[in-house]
Amino acid sequence: MITQIKRILMIVGVLIIFSGETCIAMVQNIEADGYYIIGDGPDESHSVAKDRARLDAKRAAIEKAGVYVESITVVKDGQLTKDEINTISAQIMSIESEKITPEIVGETVRYHCHILAKINSSSIDQSILNNRRKLYESEQKIKQQTEEIELLKKELILLKKGYNSLGEKDKREIDYKIKNNENRFTAVDWNDKGTDYVKKKEYQRAIECYQKAIELNPNLTIAWINISSTYLDLAEIQDYKENIDKAKECAMKATNIGPENALSWVMLAYTYEYCHDRDAVDKRIFSYKKAVTLDPKYTAVWNNLGNAYRLKMSDCKSDITYENYRQKFIDCYQKVIDLKPRERDVWRNLGKAYEGDFIKPISIKNYIKMIDCYRNAIALGFEYKENISYQYSIEGNHKKQIEEIHKNYIAANTSAPDACAWNIIAIEFYLDGDYNTAINGFKNALEKSGGNETIKENLNMVRKESQARY
Repeated sequence: MITQIKRILMIVGVLIIFSGETCIAMVQNIEADGYYIIGDGPDESHSVAKDRARLDAKRAAIEKAGVYVESITVVKDGQLTKDEINTISAQIMSIESEKITPEIVGETVRYHCHILAKINSSSIDQSILNNRRKLYESEQKIKQQTEEIELLKKELILLKKGYNSLGEKDKREIDYKIKNNENRFTAVDWNDKGTDYVKKKEYQRAIECYQKAIELNPNLTIAWINISSTYLDLAEIQDYKENIDKAKECAMKATNIGPENALSWVMLAYTYEYCHDRDAVDKRIFSYKKAVTLDPKYTAVWNNLGNAYRLKMSDCKSDITYENYRQKFIDCYQKVIDLKPRERDVWRNLGKAYEGDFIKPISIKNYIKMIDCYRNAIALGFEYKENISYQYSIEGNHKKQIEEIHKNYIAANTSAPDACAWNIIAIEFYLDGDYNTAINGFKNALEKSGGNETIKENLNMVRKESQARY
């Protein structure tokens, strides 16, 4: 079950396709520096000042690594964004050493952090392909942490401005606010340390770091998101139910604290991917819908929302309800295509959306759209022969496709409904221009289905076209 869930979650996220020779495998050294000055006013913590310098150096190292990654990466059909490059760089960069040195500058102390890091370009492909679901998620986490640091930095500048000219009472008030700023910064620092442990797959130590971040700042949404994600990782290797429950609890906390944060709702939806409750799919849909409302360009979530609708579609007994969920399934994948029109896997998934589950007859319109989607996927490099059942129709060989459907579904006496198979055979005759045989095929399918409305529509459509044609 876990493997199936992972497959669902990993379908779309980054949607960047690399060429076979993405980069030259080598290790590159990165050196970077960060600074922070204290002693120019209020009484600040030297320990926090060192951490500020260290995170500043780490940010500079990631940016330098990003320049290197961009220079060696060949991308098909588009360019990596700066955020995507920095995310990849952060994932594959390891800090080998850091040195923090106090420097006297006038009447102040400047803490200087020098970082030596390494980036292994041979792991770039693997980091992307193994974490398609998580790359956008990681990008958002880095972005949110950076925004929090910048917010604290601007707040601190304003607090320190004109400090020396204030009276003692006002200074005490500013000192209190600066201490609060330092606590919130330290929380971000613990959050960052937790992320480093996740990269090393040291999940328990990562959780401890996130817990320290939350103790210092219970309203740090990104820490709640990260600890929820790490409990899901931990559930893969131990105490499944206990860690899933903890992940869900933390994700709910994230949505309460940050209801306008799309990633909070995504994380809550992820926890429901692991649940077997009767209403888990409905809760997943609710959470994903909240996320795409907040971030309509979040392609990974449109994809996962479509998958959730597909599960609802598969459970439907009513034809009307089935088609309703199928259309929602299709709409979600179409949204991904609108955002990422050159992604082969998405075209394939949209084709699957039109195809359905072979338990309900397909309309001619949807069948044609399905074939067009598969053709687009193939044009973009999708290997279809082992993954798509309609390869002959895609190639325009309708007679051969009819033989395959008859052999695989009717002659083989499979559990698939005969009406569905005969309906597809009739559609193939129609696409091949044999209207009379198509009409007879639809009649046969209609009889076997007990009067299915979709087959009736197919039959009436072909009859009208046949009359107009002849």
